[in-house]
Amino acid sequence: MLRDNNYRRIYRTHSSDAPPSFIEQSLIQSVSYDRSSGYFSVASLVDLMPGLVPFVKNGGVIRLITSVELSESSVSIIQKGESLKDSDVIVELERQLSEATVSDDDVYKLNLIVNLIACNRLQIKVAYLSNGIYHEKFGIFQDEDEDRVYFSGSANATRNGMAKNRESITVLTSWSDGGDDAIRDEIEYFSIIWNDNDSDLRVMPLPQACKEKLIKTYRRSESIDEAIDLIERGNSGSSASENTPAVKCLYPYQEEAISEFIANGGIHFLQMATGTGKTFTSVRAIKRLKEEKGALLVFVVVPQIDLQDQWARALKEEDISCRLCGGYASSDAIDVLNDAIIDYYSGEELVVCVAVYRTFFEKMASTIACLEEAARLIIVDEAHSLSTRQTGQLPIVEHRLGLSATPERFTEYETQKIIGYFTENRISPFEFGIEDAIREGFLSRYYYFPISVALDEDAFRKFAALTKTIAQLMNQEPVDEEKLNKARMNRSLLLKKAAGKLSLLERMVESKSHDFRNSVVYCGGGKDPDTEEPIINEAVRILATQGNYKVSMFTSQSEDRVQTIREFENGFFDTLVAIKCFDQGIDVPKLDKIYILASDSSKRQTIQRRGRVLRKCAETQKEYAQIFDMVVVPPDSVEETWAAQALVRIELARVLEYGRIAENNDDVQRFISDVCAEYGVEEDTFENDTV
Repeated sequence: MLRDNNYRRIYRTHSSDAPPSFIEQSLIQSVSYDRSSGYFSVASLVDLMPGLVPFVKNGGVIRLITSVELSESSVSIIQKGESLKDSDVIVELERQLSEATVSDDDVYKLNLIVNLIACNRLQIKVAYLSNGIYHEKFGIFQDEDEDRVYFSGSANATRNGMAKNRESITVLTSWSDGGDDAIRDEIEYFSIIWNDNDSDLRVMPLPQACKEKLIKTYRRSESIDEAIDLIERGNSGSSASENTPAVKCLYPYQEEAISEFIANGGIHFLQMATGTGKTFTSVRAIKRLKEEKGALLVFVVVPQIDLQDQWARALKEEDISCRLCGGYASSDAIDVLNDAIIDYYSGEELVVCVAVYRTFFEKMASTIACLEEAARLIIVDEAHSLSTRQTGQLPIVEHRLGLSATPERFTEYETQKIIGYFTENRISPFEFGIEDAIREGFLSRYYYFPISVALDEDAFRKFAALTKTIAQLMNQEPVDEEKLNKARMNRSLLLKKAAGKLSLLERMVESKSHDFRNSVVYCGGGKDPDTEEPIINEAVRILATQGNYKVSMFTSQSEDRVQTIREFENGFFDTLVAIKCFDQGIDVPKLDKIYILASDSSKRQTIQRRGRVLRKCAETQKEYAQIFDMVVVPPDSVEETWAAQALVRIELARVLEYGRIAENNDDVQRFISDVCAEYGVEEDTFENDTV
């Protein structure tokens, strides 16, 4: 904490305790830093923050008020007795951005800084006088205990100001005599300026165009976590103009997975928990296999376009170019495939195509099967999504790699058929499960909160009728799978659309008892029985109008889901309301809560959704994730005890899995025991994978 530091009253440059040391020492202990500095420059953003990484890991937020260094034309305006306008200041800012030069050593520090700007953890405002410049220089640090340190003096937050010039600053602490009152006055003064309430001074936010130029020019990673990794791994020696990707290190379990893949002759199935780096591991496996083979023709197959974009970025980070087939591709997949094959046979050593499922199976699979002379590798991401027909269409190639956190299908036969394609039924999948990942600190721990929602009597009668139909169909010989699946789907939809769920969501939002920021709300498809409005529309309305949250839908119909994810990560949206397409493959470390209004009863979906929210995030300093789950129970009075028991068995199977490794497992077990006791159900009769 700040109080632990032994502060001097005055610091001077060119001394053993110079201002940069003072700032670094204070940042490490702080959670907020308000700074007023005379000049804006790109280099000053780097020089502003020694000790930046620990400050960011503390969850720190910076507010910077700065000014611009005027050009001769702006000075001339003032000399003529005319007033500067916002437009003049914006021109000066744009000029300084366009003229900026950044050393190789600073490029990765700027990467972290612009990531902070993108998610609003570094807020910049520009101050100027109509007939002069703003030239104050002071700062205020605050720690978690609300102790504060204030400093002021002649030094700007620039390299010259802190290192080359002869400068001094004076320091006050809130725990010293008279210091607290003086600092409170300065906090109030900073607030007046920040909010543009000083009549002699104009303060405006950093123009959006300038922010975007900074981010576009200096961003080297998609998140604060990655930016910190770049700095901590010491990758500051690359040229700023080369946009060099991070050199990541493999964790031991990832290295083991790749070694097994190579030892098996380039075939394997990686069953790794969501958030443990399946994509990165696979990209490194591609590079390792290419070293073995000399040349390699690779086809990565993904179920949806979000993953196509994610794979393209992951490959780029490892300096591997790829061609897109379907999804975001601008060219026809057949043309892309033909060009890729020509390039491979013309001597290009590593040719990679990333295709969405539909495009791969409809336009590419048969051609790939005929390329017997090529060294071919097929990687299928989220392999559990393969249908039985698609599994049968996969080309038989020399090298294969399947990826999934949850390969289980509804039948053991389907599961084994998928895994068997990748392993040739001669090796076991590589496993690194969610328990391993949480235990070894790769995923966050979490709390799980089941919340009871009673099914209304009319819906319960329909549930009972469908349950009876399902039992009859299962006892027929032979079983009519089409009718059985339809009945199961209708019963599942009935539970997803339970009318009480939206009412409960409304109460949760209105009571302010739950925080829906950094969260995903999972809804069911279809319409609300009461209003005939789509359920997802109703959920968005409740969150936006009654909770005043910034909300976006995230469905298969969303026009640009990749952009939506990035805007969510950067703080533009508080909440995403999704149906199923957020279940698999999407990396959003910032996410720390999920609210489940609708769920399939499959164990696979439970595991996928849990994995979405457990990723570590340095940006938010997430210690624990939270999962709130609306669990459907029978109405208060029921005659069909057997139907009530069937409902409880379906819903509690999910509760049992979520609660199994939750921090509050004892509370979850009490919830399960209470419901079981009320309806006379035994835990070993819970149903899994019933849709």
